[in-house]
Amino acid sequence: MHPDHQEVIGSLQELCTKTIRDIETQLANQQAADEAEEKKMEDDRKRIDEMARLAAEREAKEKADALKRMLEEEENVKAVERELAIKRQALRDAQKAAEMPLDDEDQDEDEDDVASVSTVEDQVSRL
Repeated sequence: MHPDHQEVIGSLQELCTKTIRDIETQLANQQAADEAEEKKMEDDRKRIDEMARLAAEREAKEKADALKRMLEEEENVKAVERELAIKRQALRDAQKAAEMPLDDEDQDEDEDDVASVSTVEDQVSRL
């Protein structure tokens, strides 16, 4: 082989070797960057999933709390309605008792009560 050819072949080999090293370095850098990006994306996905899970838990808790409050309020309303029904019945009973004719003994007792009340009222008015 001619020395010039050997020099050209040597230069070409050197250029190819350098190019291969540069490409391999770039490839390794790109793979590292891709892996880092993939890890970041996976971390982001995990974070988003965790946020979604927490939001769903919070929403479920809020719904459960709201339902609990509504049930408690419903029980309170029912209790108030029962109290009102009892008071209405007591009022009806009192009104019926007031409309009922009294026998002689009850009238005597009531007259005594009225007399004692009026006596007390007289005493209070004198003060």
